[in-house]
Amino acid sequence: MPTPANAINNSIDLLGWPHTIGGGGRRKNSSRYSSWRTEVEVKIKAKGWQWKKDAGNSYDAFLLECIGQEDFPSSGAAIIRQNPKTDDTKLAHKALNELMLDCFKKVGESRNKWRRAAAREDLATEAGKDRKRQGSGYRMPTFKAGRPVVIYILNPDNQVHHPKAANWNWNIGGVKKLAVLYQPSLNDLHIKVSTHLPDGRKVREIVGALNNAEDATDVFLAPTDVTHIRSDDELDAFLRLSDAKPIKLLVILHRDPAIRANTPPPQGSNINTYYFNLGRFDGPEYYVDELENSDEEVAKQAGSRKGVPRKDHKFEQTLEDFRRRIRHQQRLLASMKEKHKAAFPEAIHESDAGGKLRVKCYGQEDKLSGKQVVRFREVIADYIMDLAARLEANNGLQTKAEMRAAALAKIKADINGGVTYAHLNLPETLE
Repeated sequence: MPTPANAINNSIDLLGWPHTIGGGGRRKNSSRYSSWRTEVEVKIKAKGWQWKKDAGNSYDAFLLECIGQEDFPSSGAAIIRQNPKTDDTKLAHKALNELMLDCFKKVGESRNKWRRAAAREDLATEAGKDRKRQGSGYRMPTFKAGRPVVIYILNPDNQVHHPKAANWNWNIGGVKKLAVLYQPSLNDLHIKVSTHLPDGRKVREIVGALNNAEDATDVFLAPTDVTHIRSDDELDAFLRLSDAKPIKLLVILHRDPAIRANTPPPQGSNINTYYFNLGRFDGPEYYVDELENSDEEVAKQAGSRKGVPRKDHKFEQTLEDFRRRIRHQQRLLASMKEKHKAAFPEAIHESDAGGKLRVKCYGQEDKLSGKQVVRFREVIADYIMDLAARLEANNGLQTKAEMRAAALAKIKADINGGVTYAHLNLPETLE
C-alpha cells in the first residue's frame, strides 16, 4: 500500500518542489516532481529491484544518482549530500526516504498487477477460453514487466539534432524522455511522446538502436546498427531483439515546410510505407453533411420512387433541389480533396499529370475500391515515365496525341495481360 498522501506531500514540500492549490482546495504537485518520480521508477524497474534491500551496497550510489537528476530541487540535493545525522539534515533525509519507499511500493504493485493479469490469462487458456481460439481476432502481445526505453525527439531543422545528412544525434539530454512500454503499439508510443512534441509538429519516422555505440569518442553516440520502425510488428521485434542498453528510440519530426521540404525516401522506396504521413497519429476527424442529414431531406428521401412533376413551378422546384444538392456535394468534394492532398502530398491526385488515366482505363462509373485506386497509382507513375521517354525519343515522328494513345494502349495491354501488373490484382480495363 502506498505511503499516505499527507506524508508524501510533506516530503515534497520539504525537499523544495512547489505545488499549487486549485479549485475546491485540491492540491496539484509540480510537474517536475512527477517527471523525477517517473524516472526513478523506470530506473528501479530496469535494475530489477523488488525492494530497497535488493540494492545492497549500491543503494547509496543509486540515491545520489536520483537526486542528481535535473528535476530534483538543487536546494534539497545540497542538504541530502551533507551528513545525514545532524539535526539540520535529518528531516530532509527522512523525506527522501519516504519518497523512495513509495516509488519502490508503486513499482512492486505494478509488477503484482501484471503477474495477476498473466495468471488470469493462463487460467483462461487452460480452460479453453482463449479469445484467439474463439476467433475473436488478433491479440497484441504484452511485456509483463514492461520495456523501459529512452526516447529522443529530434527536429530535422535543428543542426544540433541533425548535424549532417543521414546523421542524427543520439546524445542530447534536453530532448531525452523516459518511458515504459507494456505492449508493442506505435499508438501507445506516440501517446507517451505526444505531450512533448512542439506545437503543430508531427512524427515522420521512428528509428531504433539495435546495439550500443562502438566508438566511445563519438560525441553523437551513434549506434552502428539501426532499424526504421513502421508497424506494431516491427516495434515488437525491435524490443525483443535490441541489444542496446538502454534501449534507444529516435522520434524524428516532419520538417517545418516554411523552412525546408522533407528529404525524400531512399530510391525505390514507397514514401507512404517508409515515412509516416502527416495524419498517421491524428485522432479521427469527422464531418457532418448537414443537408443530407436534415429532417427535411430525410423525409424527401424516405420514399423509393418519386413522381415526375406535372406543373411548371413544380419542375422548377425539383430542379432547384437537385442543383442545391449538387452545389453542396461539390463543396464537400473540394474540401475532402484538399484534406487528401494535405495528408498524402506525394500521391498522384486527379488534378495531377496522369490523374485522368483512371477514367481512360475504366470509364466514369468504375467499381474500383479505395485500395485498388491506391494500387493504380503505380500504373499512373509508369504511364508518365513511358510518355516522357516517348516524347524524348520522338524526333517529330508522331504527334503528342498519337504518343499519348500509344502509351495508354501499352498500359492497358500490360494490365489486361496480367504480366507487368499482375501483383496489383487490378480488373481488366475497358477496350
